[in-house]
Amino acid sequence: MTSPAQSAPAKHLLHQHACSGVALRCIDFRFRKTTDAHIQDEHLLEFDGPLTAAGGVQALLDPDDRRFLVKQLTLAHKLHCGGKWTIALLTHTDCGKYKADGLTDPTAQRTQQISDHKAARQLLLQEFPDATVRCLIAIGNDDGSYDFEEVEV
Repeated sequence: MTSPAQSAPAKHLLHQHACSGVALRCIDFRFRKTTDAHIQDEHLLEFDGPLTAAGGVQALLDPDDRRFLVKQLTLAHKLHCGGKWTIALLTHTDCGKYKADGLTDPTAQRTQQISDHKAARQLLLQEFPDATVRCLIAIGNDDGSYDFEEVEV
């Protein structure tokens, strides 16, 4: 049985209807917890709504995936963000989606990710002119941890 003290945060969040933005990230489970911690520790977003797709940012550049993701972002903004908001775009090193597209070389993958961030940012700013779009790459370390680099595009 859960004590009232243990259930209080969940109850509080249940009634929280506003967030400062949405994080679009890859579905890769390896960096989910680290990404959540980074968003919280760096106050990147307050009560972010995560949106996941294979390749994260890359999915925005596919016309079929883009329609779905833009619809989801539109609903998130309308229902939970309102006004000024942030969309955080996250990719990570060693991404399987990029590898599936033939980018197995880490340098080539990073170059493409930066290009994809730039294109996705431009697309989102056209669609959501009231948004701030931040672009981050999670860089995997040998010990399993990740460092986050903000990409200026």
